Amino acid sequence: MYGDSDRYYEAVKKMDAQIGRIAQAVRQRQKRFKEEWLIFVTTDHGRDEQTGKSHGGQSPRQRSTWIVTNHPQLNSYPRYYTPDIVDIMPTIARFMNISIPPEISPEPDGVPLTGSIFLSGMDVNHSGNKLDITWKAMEPAGKVKIRTSTTNHFKTGGRDNYQLVAQVPLERGYAVIDTSTLPRSDLQGSSEVILQLIL
Repeated sequence: MYGDSDRYYEAVKKMDAQIGRIAQAVRQRQKRFKEEWLIFVTTDHGRDEQTGKSHGGQSPRQRSTWIVTNHPQLNSYPRYYTPDIVDIMPTIARFMNISIPPEISPEPDGVPLTGSIFLSGMDVNHSGNKLDITWKAMEPAGKVKIRTSTTNHFKTGGRDNYQLVAQVPLERGYAVIDTSTLPRSDLQGSSEVILQLIL
């Protein structure tokens, strides 16, 4: 409501104190009952550069959010790159030992912030008949399977059929896929890409 202003910073201080009380209660439960707790605090979106108020655009400040966690051992990904809000869900799933069923495992975005990871920072640009895919290799060796789907049935509760289109060395950090061989009738909608690591 107030953008980049003293009122905003005062609200942040108030929230920080409230989260501090919650964190203290969690620490007491961990000590008394030997419980394991994973806490994430974040915001649902960024704000515009000019006023610090609005959102909905695609600028870096509007797309980015901050993330706070109590986990003592994050992996190297947040140390070298900026995590995204979509990284929270796979981190929670890993913490709680939740297995995502194979039929929907290609759908969630994000990279776990804990445990082993092999790549991060995937970016896809579609230009003409080419998909230009890049990623940051977090390990020195391995192979990456690239699968694509030219549908988005998952959005309405259905399933998408992903086809293997390439297999490249992890350390290369990029791949270029020719989309002219994909089914033309389905390319009217969004095209999805997943990267699957194989060792």
